Amino acid sequence: MKRPKRNGANKKRVTGHVVGGRNGRALNALRHGIFLQEPVIPGVENVREFRRFRSKVLEAMAPQNELQRDMAKRITGLAWRLRRVDLYEAAVIARGQEAAEVEAAEVVERAGHATPSHLLELSLSVMRAGLKLLKSLPDLPADTRVRSNRALEVLSFVADFAGVKLEDVIDLSAKVEDLESVSRHPLVRRWTPAETLEVIAQIARRTGKQPEGLRLAAVMRLMTLSEFGESEARSGFAVRDLHRRLHLLPDAAELDKIVRYEAHLSRLLTVSLHEYEALQARGHGERVPLARLDVQGLD
Repeated sequence: MKRPKRNGANKKRVTGHVVGGRNGRALNALRHGIFLQEPVIPGVENVREFRRFRSKVLEAMAPQNELQRDMAKRITGLAWRLRRVDLYEAAVIARGQEAAEVEAAEVVERAGHATPSHLLELSLSVMRAGLKLLKSLPDLPADTRVRSNRALEVLSFVADFAGVKLEDVIDLSAKVEDLESVSRHPLVRRWTPAETLEVIAQIARRTGKQPEGLRLAAVMRLMTLSEFGESEARSGFAVRDLHRRLHLLPDAAELDKIVRYEAHLSRLLTVSLHEYEALQARGHGERVPLARLDVQGLD
């Protein structure tokens, strides 16, 4: 009895369960890992990278028969696993660095420094830029254009220092009716030095102070805050640097595990290399001793 021929669609349906061809079959049942044909950790290591590594090692070792090829594959697997030890050590140290950041933050907080280090760095960056602009305003060329956020940061500081609300001096809630009004809005447009100084003058008039005197007083205040922030930052950075240095190595338990595992793989690799050398020597008709003695730890 003849079997009916499968049409193209049916054939595609029947044979379509293999995804990725032989490469897909090699990685089936990854959830359990017991059917892996290659010593590659799914999601962590790369199959293609392992195959390139194996190809280069086999090319260098040049096995001449099936037994030598099996031994060369074993050596490749051991060398690959030794590389994995380096990655594991790096991951453990990275985890220690994260713990160091947490420890340093706790120490800084207990010392009375309330501002987290990353926010302190940001605040210092803003203060430095604002101080530079506030000091140089009278000497900047008339055609200088200052970004709105930078100009408003300086003006906001001057207004707070003088006890004035910046919103009472500048209409920051002005309605936007068209594209032209958008470009003129205080929150968007670029400011000239003259416009910035004029707002400082308006703030000064509300407090009965001289504009230049207010600007210089704000500069002095900003310098004081900046110096204090720099001192606090240096202290915090020193604490963080100390804790990061204390975590440059894995802790004792992890270090012991790494050392033992690496020593185990190194011994297996050394023995396998000796066995491979013996196989090659026998293949060339050379006499090979029945036993070898490896001595380590002697100068």
